[in-house]
Amino acid sequence: MSQEEKGNKPYKIHSTDYNLTFRATHQEERFPIAYASIKLEEQNGHLIGHLVGLLRHPDYNFEGLCRDLIKRRIEICKHLGCKEIHTRVYPGRLGIVEIYKSLDFKEIEPTSYGYRRFILHVKDKIDSST
Repeated sequence: MSQEEKGNKPYKIHSTDYNLTFRATHQEERFPIAYASIKLEEQNGHLIGHLVGLLRHPDYNFEGLCRDLIKRRIEICKHLGCKEIHTRVYPGRLGIVEIYKSLDFKEIEPTSYGYRRFILHVKDKIDSST
């Protein structure tokens, strides 16, 4: 029996509770110009949101596009009942750092690769009737 048949594979596939992706499209031409994702996981009985994958086409630097994608993901995390929202930012992306800080994210220790890490403690769940 081979290693793979025994279950001794050199990798492990992990499932996540949710993974949501948002896409911004050009108003007139309808092609994608930005993507942003949320990874949701449960830790100690609480839902934690991770804002990941904020990508914007360099030719479409519309004012407020990244901020709007960040805010939309925060709204979704709050609506789903996340107690914390985490994100990390590639070194040198000072504009994105300022957006997160303006939205009350607090900087925490960086990763070993130099990514800046931020956390938002969610106080209240958004009322779904609004």
